[in-house]
This record gives sequence, C-alpha cells and structure tokens, in this order.
Amino acid sequence: MSKGERTKQLIIERTRSLFAKKGYDMTKTSEIAKACNLSEAAVYKYFHSKKDLLIACVTPNEEQPPKQDAKELSTESLIKIYVKEKINWIEKHQEQLKILLTESLHHHELSDIYLQQIDQENGYEKEIITRINKGEMKLISDFLLFRLGFTSSVLSILNHERISKKKYDLHFSEALKEELTAFALYGLLGKK
Repeated sequence: MSKGERTKQLIIERTRSLFAKKGYDMTKTSEIAKACNLSEAAVYKYFHSKKDLLIACVTPNEEQPPKQDAKELSTESLIKIYVKEKINWIEKHQEQLKILLTESLHHHELSDIYLQQIDQENGYEKEIITRINKGEMKLISDFLLFRLGFTSSVLSILNHERISKKKYDLHFSEALKEELTAFALYGLLGKK
C-alpha cells in the first residue's frame, strides 16, 4: 500500500470514528484534519467534499466467503455459524452501521449503500434461504427483515453495553455470542 493509500485509509478510519460518535453534521472538517494530523487542504486532496468522505466511510467492505461449505452443514450448525459470523461482522463494522442507520435518514444518497450493507447475502445466508424455500426450515416471510432485525438488535446490545460500561470500543464475549446464538436458534422457550 502506497503512502497516499495509507493516508486516505487513515482519514476514512478517523472520520468514521468521529461521524459515529458525533454525527455527520456535528463533525467539522477541521476536527477531521486534526484527528489525522493533517491540514484541511490535505484532507480535501483525498476527498473533494465532506459528503464524499461520508460515502467513503460507509461504503461496504467485501464480505468474507464462508469458511465452510454451507451445503455440508446440518441446519443447526449452519445457523450457529451464521449467527456467530454475523455478530463478528457487526462488531467489526459497528461504526459504519451506526453512521448508515442515523445518516441515511438525512442523506438519501446513502440509502443504496445502506441496503448493500444490510442486504449482502453470503454463502450461509444463501443456503438458509434455499432451505427455507425447500421447506426444510421454518418460513421467515422476508429474510431481509430477519437480517435487519438481528443486525439492529446486536447494534442495540452493543450500544447498551457502551452506555452502561462507559466504554466506546466494545466487543461481545464468547459467552454472550453463545447466548445470542441460542436465542436465534431456539427463542425464549429454549431448545425443545
């Protein structure tokens, strides 16, 4: 990676953090420059406008391909792996998702990016949808609603933990990931 690419990536990462904490409108370009130890002119060398920077901060990252062949997994194993990997993905992209959820209401051009982030189907999800369509799994009327609900729930839990523990950069413990996985699999009544 060249020095210019590293600088551009640094600007995106620091700006993403500021937008997630303060919001787009409340973050000044002078704050962005200061957080990056750059001049405002240097920031504008890489991004023509603050809006371009906002879009760069929320542009989807490549989804990692499944580590296992989803077709070979039992339904229970498939769901367990899917839920844990989704939690890991949400943790990794929590700032991006927070910005998308709040700013897409005010910046309509983010709507398509929002849908790309939330509606990315990986190999596990494709297999889950295939099994739903074959009647092998309980029908979810719209898998996007499950994905959106699950993503929002995980983000809300992270936000609650952040508020209650007064720590910004939080991650789930393995025990909490297990609890969330069990809940996604078995609901409130638990395993039958």
